[in-house]
Amino acid sequence: NDVAVYSGDIGQTGSDHRRIDLETGEDGNLYAAYIKRPQTGVNGRIDVVKSTDGGLTWTMISGVQSATAYFGQASITVEVRSSANSNLDSTRIFLFYSRSADAGFNDATINYASFLRDGPGWKGGISVMTPTAGNKLLYPSAVSDGQYFTTATYIGVVCGEYSNDNTQGIALRLARTTNWGDSYTSESIVDGYSTWGDWFLSADFKNDVTDSVYIAVERRFTSSASQLRIIATPWAPSTGFKRYSITDVVTDEYKKPDLTIAQDASTLPKKIIVAFIRNGQANYSRSMNGGASWTLNSSLGLTSENNITYVAINSDSNATSNDYVVAAYQKSNSDSIVIRRGLPGS
Repeated sequence: NDVAVYSGDIGQTGSDHRRIDLETGEDGNLYAAYIKRPQTGVNGRIDVVKSTDGGLTWTMISGVQSATAYFGQASITVEVRSSANSNLDSTRIFLFYSRSADAGFNDATINYASFLRDGPGWKGGISVMTPTAGNKLLYPSAVSDGQYFTTATYIGVVCGEYSNDNTQGIALRLARTTNWGDSYTSESIVDGYSTWGDWFLSADFKNDVTDSVYIAVERRFTSSASQLRIIATPWAPSTGFKRYSITDVVTDEYKKPDLTIAQDASTLPKKIIVAFIRNGQANYSRSMNGGASWTLNSSLGLTSENNITYVAINSDSNATSNDYVVAAYQKSNSDSIVIRRGLPGS
């Protein structure tokens, strides 16, 4: 009874992490982006599709493609531009993706494309951020403050910069547009990298007295030693940041985090939840007071469920009940997906 959105291989061979992305737009529709496997005459292609009936049927909207460049990872955000959400036809999709002329993604840039919910008004296809010589940009994660604004919505993207040989992390990068994609400003966030780096990043917006972006990362010190860190940086691109070290056993291995922030009223402390793989099992940590304190290593799955390969988590900012978090994980390199919904800590 699964609904087929696309039948075919996805992602360039050798790429990883977020070959697909799914968002609920402010207009109530579902939007999905997926990277197609290179085909003759088309090395890179990302399609964006829409469902107006909760996922039962899907229609093609638009996308981006290249005969020469390869696309590695993709992330989308969907925002209504008109005042007070009165004109849902103003819904605009922002698609961020890594792009390289090399199949191994050397020298990859972060590009964007943007279009209205039915496909017109396409713009972009240009680089938002470019790496320094000998490096590449990977793992785009789209963020926005659209929960709180309409005409003044700002849209951004976070990514990581790495050496082309994958031996060194260089920095995290944040770019933001305040004019719906006409121009971007960006900054690098450097947290003392030497021979290690931050991988598999996941970002979300945090509304507060000073708005910020929280970025969960797998801090990989060696090929077999990874810890979990959260970097908080101002929403206006800046080199400044605060680091949260939310791992309590340094001999454990933490991998592939996914982060969500429930976007409550601006006056309320924000609930921050990050899911991750700890020694092969699905776990999560949480802060119910905007990062002031943390509860670590709660079980997302059963202790008998090992060799977890991916986790995902999201929150319903408009929920009126306590079951506002939904999480999922993939079991043992299989096609089995476990989903949990509820109250963190329950």
